[in-house]
Amino acid sequence: MIASASVLAITGLYAGLGRAAFDAYDLHPVSRHLAAMQQAGQPIAHSGKYHGQYQFVGRLARPLDVVAGRQPMLDWAAAHPVGGVVLYSDAPLVHEAGLRPEFEQRFKGRWVSIWRAADLPGISDGWYRPPRDRD
Repeated sequence: MIASASVLAITGLYAGLGRAAFDAYDLHPVSRHLAAMQQAGQPIAHSGKYHGQYQFVGRLARPLDVVAGRQPMLDWAAAHPVGGVVLYSDAPLVHEAGLRPEFEQRFKGRWVSIWRAADLPGISDGWYRPPRDRD
């Protein structure tokens, strides 16, 4: 009886909390969007460190351009206006002209969003955090 109750409790915990945790770590939606962008020939820049998390899941043909720093990212966006930029933030980003990201989802307690590079200058500054020692 105790063993059955334990199995039932663990199964219930897995079904309830596990699904919410899996959604927070699901890379498939953002990876599919990045793959579609690459197939359309768009260059893509990733803000800050990139650990290759989208490569395998999205079957990306090329690595993303890793750009560290606010001004280098703005320079990259100016040089690739039809490209896309992958940004991370603690809250959803807003654009001064009311534009929306091409893609946005929660990921590991933060937001990951993909914006058109041409829109980057008008996005709120929540996307850039100076590097920390543990990043």
